[in-house]
Amino acid sequence: MIASSTPGRIRLRHPSLRDPQRSERLPLQVARWRHVREVRANPQAGSLIVRYDNEKLNDASLARRLESSITKLGATPLKLPAKPGGTTRVQANRWAKRGMLGSLAVSLVLAAAGQKRWHALSGGGFLASLAVHLWVHRRHILR
Repeated sequence: MIASSTPGRIRLRHPSLRDPQRSERLPLQVARWRHVREVRANPQAGSLIVRYDNEKLNDASLARRLESSITKLGATPLKLPAKPGGTTRVQANRWAKRGMLGSLAVSLVLAAAGQKRWHALSGGGFLASLAVHLWVHRRHILR
């Protein structure tokens, strides 16, 4: 939930902050808290920046209070992935990158050795891995 934190400033990210109504109500609520200097919401990024007096308030207590406020506004708590490795999409992309690097290396070695058929087959493996990588990132490519 905490995206970044420096003394006197904290940035939170949560999918529920993309809701325009919630991103309007929460800053108004947080701005009334003691020792809070400024609150800015960015619904497009799903983030909230809070500037506060770091001598009177610490990050941990502020983060707990913000999480509680987000939940009270009707947001579902953020669910963390069960495995430390991340989501299946991230894992698929990781393996696709490894496949591209490995097949490219094999393809170059085979091309230098004059093995045209095996060079073409390893190039096909590279293209298959590239297709998986592009599929994972299709939303960003087609914006």
